[in-house]
Amino acid sequence: MTPKIALLIKQIKVERVHFAFDFMKNEAAVVKGLKIFQEYCPTRDTKAIVYILTNYDTTFEQDLYRVRRVKECGYLPDVRIYRKPTAPQILKDLQRWCNNRKLYRTCDFMDYVPRPKTDGRTIKQIYFGG
Repeated sequence: MTPKIALLIKQIKVERVHFAFDFMKNEAAVVKGLKIFQEYCPTRDTKAIVYILTNYDTTFEQDLYRVRRVKECGYLPDVRIYRKPTAPQILKDLQRWCNNRKLYRTCDFMDYVPRPKTDGRTIKQIYFGG
């Protein structure tokens, strides 16, 4: 992403812009591009979404880190799980929290209660013993 490309994208009439943050090795370039786009095309977070591919050569900590980085840049993260049937439950919980905008906006992931009817414990209590 360059300022010139950001301005060209701004001229296109679209309802929502989508970006992807798939690999940790591309973090610096992705974050730089997101910041450039936000600088030249100030956009509400509902109009710019960043897909985050999880469970594909990343750890849970890296996936959560990318979600937080996207939020810092002013965009909504949209978590996509690679091979969802074999993914750990914590990634499925992250996806549900992140992609449900009401949940995402009202609580932090560590305070999220994924199964309120069965045990009522938070993510921190379930997975991190806190």
